[in-house]
Amino acid sequence: MTDIAAHRTANKQHLGLVSPSTGIGTLTEANDLVALSFRSTQIDGTEPFVHRVIIDSAVDLEALLPLGATIIRQATSNSSTATFAVCTRGRILVNANPRFARIEVSAATADLAAELAAIVQRQAPVPELADTIPIRSWYFAQGAARPYSDDHEISAPSWDDIERNYPKGVGAHLAELMGLERPAERAKVILWSGEPGTGKTTALRALTRVWSPWCDTHYIKDPEQLFNLPHYLQSVITDREPIRSGPDRDTRARWQLIVAEDTDHYLRGMSGATTGSLGRLLNLSDGLLGQGSDTLLLFTTNMPKTHIAPAVTRPGRCLANIEFTRFSMTEARTWHQPNLTTINEPPTLAEMYAARGDLAPIGDGHDDTHHNQYL
Repeated sequence: MTDIAAHRTANKQHLGLVSPSTGIGTLTEANDLVALSFRSTQIDGTEPFVHRVIIDSAVDLEALLPLGATIIRQATSNSSTATFAVCTRGRILVNANPRFARIEVSAATADLAAELAAIVQRQAPVPELADTIPIRSWYFAQGAARPYSDDHEISAPSWDDIERNYPKGVGAHLAELMGLERPAERAKVILWSGEPGTGKTTALRALTRVWSPWCDTHYIKDPEQLFNLPHYLQSVITDREPIRSGPDRDTRARWQLIVAEDTDHYLRGMSGATTGSLGRLLNLSDGLLGQGSDTLLLFTTNMPKTHIAPAVTRPGRCLANIEFTRFSMTEARTWHQPNLTTINEPPTLAEMYAARGDLAPIGDGHDDTHHNQYL
């Protein structure tokens, strides 16, 4: 018996899965044997540290495993394959199907486990992000006992495709935000302010796409209800059903992005009622309700930054506070190549699209043939 086979049999003997005299397993499901062979390392204490990696695409096992890794056992059940491998750093268990893979690595120390997980992660394929992203919309019907939700898909541009649609400073802040992943103990409120037509909603759709591998988007159709009804907020933040088609992911690894647009009235925080309802949401960011919560809050407003309540923008509460501004004339001319002749002052993104003819309305509202007529 080889050293690897002997070690594997010893582990199974430790679990009572293998007869010491015959070496024959007592379980019939090969997948169970693969998993139990892996998990026995935590029971006997040889490799107690575990890291888990989820990959949202099909994997090439040979490319995924570190150089020198040896496959000890492999089993197939329906469309899934379980593979148990060992290498000098530790052990690897891969449960994969044509759509995604769940990978667990085990090692004798936390550093070795983290190192092995990083190697596997680097060698995994980077999944292509879809042009449409599933989100969950919420609304509270009058007289209902609890809010309703429905899942649907939205078109979502890539950040690379729209980055040029933002002034340099705004684009730099957005690029930094797009690059974040699971911000851990950082602040959890994201504020986007700026007048209409500066591209906030388009950037939001891009953000849902960039963050979709690790974060689900919950869109609030009636933010006035979310601010006023504590059980509405509780329903949203405790909803952990995956928002996607295909196989379920490990929901414990998923974050939530709760989005409320056009929240001018609430972010001013002037009235007593508004202050109380706003406080409930802010408690989700850095108060007791938010401790250990994998939830981010994104508010958009058409107000300038200076009009937002200081309680919202204070240090330690905002993960991002980005003001969407107009283009300078120099930036506008660069965007609108070769010339921008119909605009004489710094424009919004919408105004530049309109000047280029992309947003031309049907009719211009000045039809002289209908003067003095009842319409």
